[in-house]
Amino acid sequence: MLRRAFLESTVPAFLGSTFVPGLLNSRPAAQGISTDAPQTGPFVLTASEGRTPRPLNVVGERGLAKVRAADSGGQLCFFEFVAPPKSGPPLHRHSREDELFFVLEGEFVFQLDGVRHTVGPGGTVYSPRGVVHAYQNFTASDARLLIANFPGAFGVMFEEMSAATPAGGMPPMDVLEALHRKYGITTMGPPLA
Repeated sequence: MLRRAFLESTVPAFLGSTFVPGLLNSRPAAQGISTDAPQTGPFVLTASEGRTPRPLNVVGERGLAKVRAADSGGQLCFFEFVAPPKSGPPLHRHSREDELFFVLEGEFVFQLDGVRHTVGPGGTVYSPRGVVHAYQNFTASDARLLIANFPGAFGVMFEEMSAATPAGGMPPMDVLEALHRKYGITTMGPPLA
């Protein structure tokens, strides 16, 4: 399919990373989003634009949906996040999707299956499904990163989480736990300290 060939050739160039050919359809689709689902036509976004009506709030980080699962026929989702100082998700594991991170600004500490890595601008982190991981911005300044998930249903969770989060706050724990169950996420521990 042309879409798959296009994504496999352009996503690595855009993210500046090595990409495994066949990754996009190498595993089953997540949470009922078919990889053969219709997709939107081409589009262009400015740096400050996203594909949702307003920026997302995901565990205290401001996010812009650059490509939603619905845009790609379920193949991927792609986000830009601004992580404030001392922020990051809890230690967790995905059962349905692979996750790719690209640091734009600042510095993050990533933990992958118990091993910590400090990653700065231009650095890439790949976390296949099943890997226990988290990241944290331990600095005193905002840091920015791109996150892509394959397949893309995980991005719907970001949108649902943001909708359930009060302005300037965090989602209620029961909502967060329900979303994690729905999307095959297992929380393995607190955020990195």
